Amino acid sequence: MNAKTIKRYNWTELSLHQQSRISEKTAELLACLERDILHIKQILKDLDKIRSLVVKRDENSLKGLLQNIQVQTDEYKEQEARRRDIRGELARLFNWSPQQLKLSELETVLPEILRSQVKSKKVELQSLTERLKKEHLSTVLLLAECARFNRLVLRSIFDCDSQDVVTYSSGGTKRQRAGRNFMNFKI
Repeated sequence: MNAKTIKRYNWTELSLHQQSRISEKTAELLACLERDILHIKQILKDLDKIRSLVVKRDENSLKGLLQNIQVQTDEYKEQEARRRDIRGELARLFNWSPQQLKLSELETVLPEILRSQVKSKKVELQSLTERLKKEHLSTVLLLAECARFNRLVLRSIFDCDSQDVVTYSSGGTKRQRAGRNFMNFKI
C-alpha cells in the first residue's frame, strides 16, 4: 500500500473479530501511552531536580540522580519496543504501514468510547511534550550559563594580563590591577 494512501474504515464495516482485536490492541496501546505519560512526568521532575542540584552545587546527589536517570532510560527502551510492536499489530489489522498509524488516524476509525480515550491520551502527551521541550531548554540554558560564568571567573583569575578585562570599584571608577599574575608558578 502506498505510504500516502490510507484506506479509511468505518467501524461497522469491520468484522466482529476485527473489532475485537482492534479494541484489544487499542486498550494495550492506551496502557502503553499511560506509561509514556508517567515517564514524561518523571523526566520533568528529574529536570527540575537537576536544576536544583546544580544551583545548590550538590555534586554527590547530582551523580546519583544522573545514574538513576540512566537506569530509567535503559528500562524505558523496553517500553518503546512494546509500543512499536503494538503499533505494528494495529497497523496490520487495518492494512496500514506502521508509519501510517498515528493517533489522529486511529481516532477516525474507532468507536466513540475508544476514540475519546485515544484523543485524551494524545492531548495529554502533546501538552507534556511541549512542557518537556520548555523544561529541557531551561535546563540547557542554566547549564550553559553556569559554564559561561565559570569561564569568566577562570579568565579573570588566570588571564590577569588581558587587556579586554576591565574591573570597576563599587563607586563606578576604573580599577588598576595590582600585580601581573595571580599565581607564581616558579618553584
